[in-house]
Amino acid sequence: MRQLYTVAHECGHIFLHNAPPGITLPSHVMELEAESYAHQAFREHGMELPRFLSRWGRSYVGSWVEKDRAAGIAIDPRAEAYANGTRSPYEMLRKVPRTWLIHKADPNAPRIAIPHPKQGSMRTLLDESGDILKSVASSFIYGSAAAYIGLKILNIWVPMPGLFEGARADPRWALLPIVITAGLLWANAVMLWRTIRR
Repeated sequence: MRQLYTVAHECGHIFLHNAPPGITLPSHVMELEAESYAHQAFREHGMELPRFLSRWGRSYVGSWVEKDRAAGIAIDPRAEAYANGTRSPYEMLRKVPRTWLIHKADPNAPRIAIPHPKQGSMRTLLDESGDILKSVASSFIYGSAAAYIGLKILNIWVPMPGLFEGARADPRWALLPIVITAGLLWANAVMLWRTIRR
């Protein structure tokens, strides 16, 4: 139960704090929101959060309030109220997953419009170029690994200085380019499939 509670808390961070304005919030506010998210997620899925975990969460948020206060950061009164037990973890959050039925998002929370990149914009082209480079690099790594494994299986791996001598002495070296090519083709197929699935 403690591990599931920790996972729910971290999911709250991922959901609420991976973009503005959440990513710019003080640490004690982030922890307050993550705690509220964990409590609400448990209730949303029909589970009861043990009281000792709820008490631990309040003291945890309180520790972040003290850290931020010591650092000269203005303290949000909601976090302080939560830490001293006068604020419920079930107060409305800025946003909640669309699939939630019990808990709703705060209608007064600020909404941030995320602009979509224009079609064919330089940023889009740069992003696509970066994805292609990542795919090529990954293909090279995966292909090299596949080729190495193939060579190990064929039992023809010898020290690199003897590569050409080995090719003349042992015709199995003729399989080297075939194995490497097959490995690279396999890796490219995997990367292409992953790109299509995204």
